[in-house]
Amino acid sequence: MILRATLLAASLTCASAAVCQNMSNVGHLSPGINAVVMDYEVQAKSLQREMAALQRSDNGQLTPEHRAYLRAKANLLIAAYHRDLASANPLSINADGTPAR
Repeated sequence: MILRATLLAASLTCASAAVCQNMSNVGHLSPGINAVVMDYEVQAKSLQREMAALQRSDNGQLTPEHRAYLRAKANLLIAAYHRDLASANPLSINADGTPAR
């Protein structure tokens, strides 16, 4: 999937296998969740393009600063994805039983 490819191309690892698994099974998800997945897929593609541009500017090898920058951006993207995915899921609840919205 795109997010997995972005992270691997930047020598990063998925913070959660569930993210990659959810994004690879888009076809059977509810419309709200499907919209979240598609939105983050677009953002992951953008991050992948940014990574490729930085890698070209670094003569094919990312500098430690650029690698850290991309890792931080990918971590923020994954955290936002999890948050938005939970709020789009009608069955998702908080520990106290309230809806996760």
